[in-house]
Amino acid sequence: MLIQSISGGPFQRMKRQMKCDSNSLIFSGLESLTLTECNIRTFSGQIFSHSPNVHDLSLNHNGLPHLDLDGRNLPRLENLDVKFNRLDDSFFLNPRLKFHQLETWNISHNRVKNLTHVFKLLSLSPSLANIDIRKMSQIPLKHNIFLSSSGPIVNVK
Repeated sequence: MLIQSISGGPFQRMKRQMKCDSNSLIFSGLESLTLTECNIRTFSGQIFSHSPNVHDLSLNHNGLPHLDLDGRNLPRLENLDVKFNRLDDSFFLNPRLKFHQLETWNISHNRVKNLTHVFKLLSLSPSLANIDIRKMSQIPLKHNIFLSSSGPIVNVK
């Protein structure tokens, strides 16, 4: 199933209006998708296999423990916001997380333990100018970090 365990919210209304189930959704003209605070527990990037024009994707505040995205399905993705989920290091070990157009990536407030995996992805996304890794609960840092193309900006707590 591409999306399951959604309780209420705008997606449910959209699904009813489209009269289809989450296994057969095709968003061919989709350019931006925001599913914030929808209690999503499972989400597969396969939903974007017919949506090559998506440039903004926001899945924040859902408690997602895993997210399977494929850069080949999102060739124009510029902004990815997955803050306030439960993503851990395994998310960053996905070799398909290669986004050539990605400029801004917010992964703050997740459960990452090893920043090495995060920094490895920087080389896979050559257009990446900003990455927000603040408040990673499993990293023993004494400050928040916001990286930009001009270098790290450190804010001491």
